[in-house]
Amino acid sequence: MALKIQNLVILLALFTSVVSSHVVQRDSDRDLVEELCNRTSNATMCSSLIKSDPRSNSTSDNRGFLDILIDQTIPITNATNSHILHLFNATTDKVTKECLHICDELYELAIDDLQHAKGLVQFKSRDSYLFMLNAIGDFGERPVQCEETFKEPPSRPSPIADIDTYLFNLADVALEIVDIIQCNRTLCSNN
Repeated sequence: MALKIQNLVILLALFTSVVSSHVVQRDSDRDLVEELCNRTSNATMCSSLIKSDPRSNSTSDNRGFLDILIDQTIPITNATNSHILHLFNATTDKVTKECLHICDELYELAIDDLQHAKGLVQFKSRDSYLFMLNAIGDFGERPVQCEETFKEPPSRPSPIADIDTYLFNLADVALEIVDIIQCNRTLCSNN
């Protein structure tokens, strides 16, 4: 009987050790997200998007976090495009309708940009790095171009200015992470 209790205590101690090391690992992974995101211009946006994906608990490298960030951005961009189409169908103002039509086309391109960037997350060469920067940079330009259409005469207030700003800032964060990855790969001293 004493042997059974001793084995049970040992088993319980082992279980507690395994569980606590797993929890420490998860906290450590979360710290990696914070460490990465604190190096960007919008740490809150970066960490909240990455941490909202369950894969962030089992990812421990910046490329994995970049992949998660892009994955989280795709549905936001799709939803924005759907919202643009809804606004397009709901408006009767001709100029606003034209602007929204242009934004719809731009967001279709933005979705393509993200899909292209997704395929480049594991970049290894300088050329791949540049293609990745280009794809994310192009994505970030789409909301800016959309907003510019509303500023052209006769100007109108943009009904999607907030989301355009959000997606532009998100692209900046993604570009910063790409630069962090590249600097880590080439041992840059300025990051």
